[in-house]
Amino acid sequence: MTKNIRNITLMRKSLDDTFEKISLQRGSVIAVDTNNVVWSAERGGVEISTALPIASNLKQFTGTAIMQLRDERHLSLDDSITSYIPEADNIIEFAGLKKELTLLRLLEHRSGLQTEVPSRDYESEQYPDLNEVTASLKDAEIVAKPGALLKYSNLGYRLLELIVTKVSGRSHSDYVMKRIVEPLGMSNAGFEGLLFKASAGDLARWVMFNIGGIEPKGVLSPSTLSEIHTVGPINDLIWRNAQCLCWPIRRDDDGFTTWHTGRTEGFSSVVAFDRVKKIGVAIVAPLEVDLLKSASSLLSILRLHTPTPKKQSLPSIDTASNDLNSLVGKYTTSSDLIVNITQRNGQLYFTPDGQDPTFDDALSTQSGIIRLGGHGRLTGERLRPTKNGFELIGLRFRRIS
Repeated sequence: MTKNIRNITLMRKSLDDTFEKISLQRGSVIAVDTNNVVWSAERGGVEISTALPIASNLKQFTGTAIMQLRDERHLSLDDSITSYIPEADNIIEFAGLKKELTLLRLLEHRSGLQTEVPSRDYESEQYPDLNEVTASLKDAEIVAKPGALLKYSNLGYRLLELIVTKVSGRSHSDYVMKRIVEPLGMSNAGFEGLLFKASAGDLARWVMFNIGGIEPKGVLSPSTLSEIHTVGPINDLIWRNAQCLCWPIRRDDDGFTTWHTGRTEGFSSVVAFDRVKKIGVAIVAPLEVDLLKSASSLLSILRLHTPTPKKQSLPSIDTASNDLNSLVGKYTTSSDLIVNITQRNGQLYFTPDGQDPTFDDALSTQSGIIRLGGHGRLTGERLRPTKNGFELIGLRFRRIS
């Protein structure tokens, strides 16, 4: 039995009650911590061991494969895809240049490539194989400037599959099975043609791995796993949704949720986990429905019953020598973005207006330089006091109270 849960009996009762309210007629769901299944449920004859197509949830396996090949020095994330796929020279440069299509941008969905493979026939349930993907590149377009914004691209990840194949010398499916699925003990998972199938129990193993529980030799080093889950592109200052290397991450009121969904003809799946509290949920269902809300509700119950690990303390600000108490107040920018600097227990905090104080970024100082702690885009950024406010990431904040 897990040692991380405060009252596992009460937690399971709460999960049962929450699951009863979820309108999922058929499917299986599982909740885990680092090394244990802490709760599960089955409906409509779909068992925990029943493998179903997980569609886009295959993307993170492809991303893991790319990082393995990077760690083994077979490729660089800064390489252009044209280094590995000569046919990529045929991509139409509508909004950007082919040389800007780096592996990193494909991983982060920042390549600007169109969403779907040009040759895909939506009247058919068949997915194009990699030969068809390659042949279709003459009709593919860069529809947004590479690196400029988050734009989900199934085409981008099919090209990453192709790069895994070319660099490793084995099929993408064989590589994923031998280097990731089998070492993780995902015993019911496997490929059926181009479809990748996995059970809720398999995805539970996947979640355990991603929250730093099971660490099979040869999959990923802890440092690379941490790199995969480092928050990357954010398009706003008060971020709620962002992108890690190959995972979306959401800043909820009760924590940070890393997640991904998969939907295909008649099937759905979701994984959602909290890498801070090291808990997660996986659901598979033979229904084409949105499961993310259900997974989020169950994850919130897990959070309530799981203590938060102690945080490392930031260096405190020497308010006497730097007179930083004068920074306490409310500020705005020319675009009406409002933030607050507050003081609690001798520590200064930076809080965008309307944000849950749980996510405040503590200010720290070293050699007279003020920086933000916390998570995401602002971590480590320098705050420069001015006569009537301060500057941060190129924005000028003016005091209003």
